[in-house]
Amino acid sequence: MSMSINIIILMISLLICV
Repeated sequence: MSMSINIIILMISLLICV
């Protein structure tokens, strides 16, 4: 679960960056 949340946060961060 921790990994899943980490990946989701990373994806959101990327989306916000772009």
